[in-house]
Amino acid sequence: MQLPIELDNALSFTHGFLKALEIVANRKAGISVGIYKRSGTLEADLALHLKKCKIQYSTIKTSLSNRDEFIKKSWSPLDISLSHLSPTVREDLKWQFEECVGLLSTAIDERGPFNPLFSAPIHEVKFKSDNKGSLHTLEIGDWTLVFFGEHSA
Repeated sequence: MQLPIELDNALSFTHGFLKALEIVANRKAGISVGIYKRSGTLEADLALHLKKCKIQYSTIKTSLSNRDEFIKKSWSPLDISLSHLSPTVREDLKWQFEECVGLLSTAIDERGPFNPLFSAPIHEVKFKSDNKGSLHTLEIGDWTLVFFGEHSA
């Protein structure tokens, strides 16, 4: 699927930022982001997305979530792995992450919310899989952003 140029640029920037954070966290934790255009139910579209990403699972269950839960489950494992940095730096990096989400939102719709974590529907996704981590979706316009928080022991 060909993404609009603004969205492709925002996604590339976000991927770079998240990859840099993973390196600073000594590859013990990270957050990846994907995107797809909605065409059906959240579960059906997500199943197709996970299949394209080669993530195997047996069941998917979604529930409405909120900004605090999203940050807690997506960001916290990364924050713990960044504990060698000062609290101020870690807080700045967390805000930069939230700004990346805003950049993606405004790339989808320039009139969209800059901080969609306060206004767009967020779903926590539970699925049975060998992958360890959290998965959340964020719906903006006709698009769904998929955030996968990964961590290792």
